[in-house]
Amino acid sequence: QIHSDAWTQQVKRVLQLKSRQPSDAEIIEEATKLKVSRIGKSHRGRGLNQIVNAVTNEFRGSLIIYSNAGCYTVTNQVSLHDFKTSILGTLIAWRIPLKNPEENCHAESYNQCSN
Repeated sequence: QIHSDAWTQQVKRVLQLKSRQPSDAEIIEEATKLKVSRIGKSHRGRGLNQIVNAVTNEFRGSLIIYSNAGCYTVTNQVSLHDFKTSILGTLIAWRIPLKNPEENCHAESYNQCSN
């Protein structure tokens, strides 16, 4: 319960900086920055942040997270969008290139690179 309270307080602190009720998209964005689980388990709470970093930084891909009525998209920049209705859940989708243009490596054979 302590970790859950800390997580809740951290989210509230960040979102209370705004003078209005945060949108679902803003809540998703803040959740991608947190590294603590809402339920307080020590082995939980890092996944979403790790997914965003791996897809966008390591693989140079793009990511979309739909949750409730919000949408958080990362391509070259972050964009937020809110819809009028909720999807009543969360959907995470990512796209990564099969070929790394800087290294000329193909996803089919990680150890073989052409020069």
